Amino acid sequence: MGVTEKLKLRAVPELGARSLAAVHRHGDSIAWTTLRVRKDARDPAVPESRLLPAPAADAEAAPEVVGTALRPLLAGVRGEATMTLPADQALLRVVELPTGDATELPGMVELQIDRFSPFPVEHLVVAYEILDSAEDRTRLLIAAVQRDQVDREAAILSAAGLDVRRVDLDILGWWHHLRASDAASASGLQLHLNLAANAVTVLALQDGRPVLVRALGRGVGTDTPQEIQDEISLTLTQLETEWGLGAGASIVAWFDGEPDAAWAQALGDACGLPARAAGLGDLPPLTEGIVRRALEDPERTLNLAPPEWDTARRSRNASRRIIVAAAACVGIWLAVVVGFLGALELRQASLNRLRTRVEVLEKPAGEVRVLQSRTKALEDYGDRSRSSLELLRQISADLPEGLTLSTLSFRKGKNLNLRGEADAVNAVYDFFASMEKSGLYTTVTPEAVTRKSGAQARAEFRWSGVLPGGEATP
Repeated sequence: MGVTEKLKLRAVPELGARSLAAVHRHGDSIAWTTLRVRKDARDPAVPESRLLPAPAADAEAAPEVVGTALRPLLAGVRGEATMTLPADQALLRVVELPTGDATELPGMVELQIDRFSPFPVEHLVVAYEILDSAEDRTRLLIAAVQRDQVDREAAILSAAGLDVRRVDLDILGWWHHLRASDAASASGLQLHLNLAANAVTVLALQDGRPVLVRALGRGVGTDTPQEIQDEISLTLTQLETEWGLGAGASIVAWFDGEPDAAWAQALGDACGLPARAAGLGDLPPLTEGIVRRALEDPERTLNLAPPEWDTARRSRNASRRIIVAAAACVGIWLAVVVGFLGALELRQASLNRLRTRVEVLEKPAGEVRVLQSRTKALEDYGDRSRSSLELLRQISADLPEGLTLSTLSFRKGKNLNLRGEADAVNAVYDFFASMEKSGLYTTVTPEAVTRKSGAQARAEFRWSGVLPGGEATP
């Protein structure tokens, strides 16, 4: 976790799968391990590890050039990658702080960095790992790496196609294996030396708990036991000064290859300490330890990735989600438009089919209408129940006394219009009532009743009735 900001890593999901990877470039080789956490289980599947020769790279070459050369070697690496740096590139210090409150640790770590770092803190990436904690104290491993080194290595791996999320140190992958194999469980002070060909690092343990981590020399390919003895003497002096330790120490020399018991004995004789040889080949690959550390509690595990990486990644993810959402909206809109146009096209096709059918049926329908008209005309001609004579007979029968007709207009099968006058208005209304009761008309309309002035008062009227099948006339 960073000093100024704790880098929040996503926990292993309970459901779904998560792919993790660790990559370590060292010398002329590159090592990587991939690990896949299976569905509905926190226990990961069996890791896959590789150690491959890497092409020679110019230290001044652009990261993109180096990364492109490494891309074929890292083609099998997937998921969240942890970049591994050598411990000799980091400033390392184990300290014990007088607090058990995790919120106070970042400020205290900054003060510690000011005390032992020769570089300005703004040029460093600083992180710490909680080694042990109690109510009133916390033991930490503090690490600081120059930001330029982190950025360059990350740029190389990113150019090789990796998604770099974490930055760890090789010595901590080794420490993970020591804990898992119980090699670090002995009591007393033990100096575990990692004797690689190009670097020597020491992890000092007191009763199985780290008290010092540091780089000692240039490697067993260059340094002799006597030269490393001087560094061990300085280490013991530092342990005596800071922790009050030094007496009764023992050495475990871990060789990258076949353990060299004679070399370890020569180192022990030079230091005046008991020493034994062990082989790193008896432990799992270093990158497996690094990738398994990514499954541990991120609040307590060291991560030298700058906080800006997480911020930039969140920003990219947010932008990607916005683009996906916008694309989904556009897709839905296009689907709706296409659906609407398709429905409109189907509707138009259906309308065209109906029009074609109407055109096909129009001629026989017209012929049928002509036949219906002729049939009705024949029926009307043969129907004498509403002939002019029959209507006139009915009118004469219902004509009240004192009422005379002046005009009779008859249209067969249509309507009948009457005009007349009467001596009294009551006679007119009686005539209207009798015409309505006759049942010969679908509707009857008394259009007007007026009184005629003169020597003798007369009531004038107009009346019309619609015959069945006819239309009312105005």
